[in-house]
Amino acid sequence: MNPADAAATDSKPPGLGRSLSWAWQAPPAGGVSRLNLTWRLLKAQLRSNLALRRWMAVVHEHHERGLMPDLPAEFLRAVRPDVNRGVSLPQRITHLIDHADWLETAFQPAALQQLAAGQPVVLAELPSSGHDPLRLQLQRAAPHSLEGDLLLTLTTLPDDGRAVDLAALAFSCFRIQGQPCLAIGGLRGPRQPGGRLSPEDLLRALRGWRTPVFLVRVMQSLAQFWNLPLVGLDPAWHSLQAGGRLPRDAGRRELAQRIADSHNALWEHFGAKHGAEGWRVLSRESDDALAATASSADKRARQARRADYWIRVNTRLSRGLGEVLLRPGRHASLHGMTESHTIQDNPFTRSGAPSSVLDSGPGELIGRL
Repeated sequence: MNPADAAATDSKPPGLGRSLSWAWQAPPAGGVSRLNLTWRLLKAQLRSNLALRRWMAVVHEHHERGLMPDLPAEFLRAVRPDVNRGVSLPQRITHLIDHADWLETAFQPAALQQLAAGQPVVLAELPSSGHDPLRLQLQRAAPHSLEGDLLLTLTTLPDDGRAVDLAALAFSCFRIQGQPCLAIGGLRGPRQPGGRLSPEDLLRALRGWRTPVFLVRVMQSLAQFWNLPLVGLDPAWHSLQAGGRLPRDAGRRELAQRIADSHNALWEHFGAKHGAEGWRVLSRESDDALAATASSADKRARQARRADYWIRVNTRLSRGLGEVLLRPGRHASLHGMTESHTIQDNPFTRSGAPSSVLDSGPGELIGRL
């Protein structure tokens, strides 16, 4: 076989036996067992082979360039369930392809290489006083992530130098009814023990900002920077609620209810409106007026502290975004697109806006208000 034929063969999905071995060797994660993942892959090979071949072509091209080091895990990402129960496998693959293209339009080359290497990209060091330093970061999610392909994390740096994620917001960027959007799939609290900041300490460190509200405000800043609409998952469309009903299993039902309660409260806080395909539409503008207008002197003082803190954070964030991200229109031509994603046919290229989905978080992401 000549090199050209070998390259063409490598760009196709692996044979059924080989891909099934990938699924069987993958560790159980994201609520999906090896058996379930293998069964999902078998059905996908039979029903959506063309879509899988398109995805494999993208994965192989990015793997060759060092942007997707773990080829089997990235290939299997397509057959894992989506957090939005209304998304079919071909739609999920379209979202993933959109995302792979978009990443190169949204990040500076050095930052893109950091993400590919599994390293976080620091957006801003937050103002600190009397506690461990805090920072805002973007990082790729584990391949088994259901909620999104990127994580926006609030991270602390204790004296031992090992970063601890205090909270994370999972999001992606893909088209909804032809319009590229930043889509928030979930939020969660601490992933690992050992942080010295209790919830009360964290509230004080953020000058009264609740962590989920704070992270969504940062997402509003990202949406403004990238000139993209911002949406969040309607919890009624969460994958735990098959057919729009809570699960029968007590543990899964409790988890689904917690997700629904926390997300509904958060979207209500931001005045999110019902949109298409299981998403709520959020404004890109700030949800709170920063003026201290309360009648009580104590409340006015708290409002003033919150406002002052956000102004300082936003100043640092604005500086940091320009150093690691790309604005729409400031990117080179995309490479490695599949046949149905040519430069001429790519709606993101025509609109001048970024084009796709982000990598986000492990396991169950639960908003804690």
